[in-house]
Amino acid sequence: MPKRITPLTDAKIRTIRPTEKPQKLFDGGGLFLLITPTGGKLWRLKYRFGGIEKLLAIGAYPQISLAEARQKRDQASALMLNGVDPGDTKKAQKAAGNQEAETFEGSIDPEIISSLICQKSLGSFCLFCRLNILIFESGFP
Repeated sequence: MPKRITPLTDAKIRTIRPTEKPQKLFDGGGLFLLITPTGGKLWRLKYRFGGIEKLLAIGAYPQISLAEARQKRDQASALMLNGVDPGDTKKAQKAAGNQEAETFEGSIDPEIISSLICQKSLGSFCLFCRLNILIFESGFP
């Protein structure tokens, strides 16, 4: 018979203090809060897929609330019922996000770069200075 787990409450999460060793506070359904010795509170989901035990990182406690963590657990459970590994899905989404990220090369028009090139002997230094100014003015991160 499975062990009966009392669901977590927000008050309990807020009052828990770190110890010398990492602590795991289980919520049920494989969801738990990992409290690190440095004080970090990280949501994790422990699940089995294809007979292998896996661990899915959900996020940090203040940014991801208890209710949001439970929703993500339920979404992962729905994926597993459809025969999809939630960890592989998360990796695929992350890879797709990295490909769509704006790069420095794609953010500045090549015509602008060619117009900034100085005709003097300090060409490369001058271009570098002008590009820095352009980047600063455009608010590029």
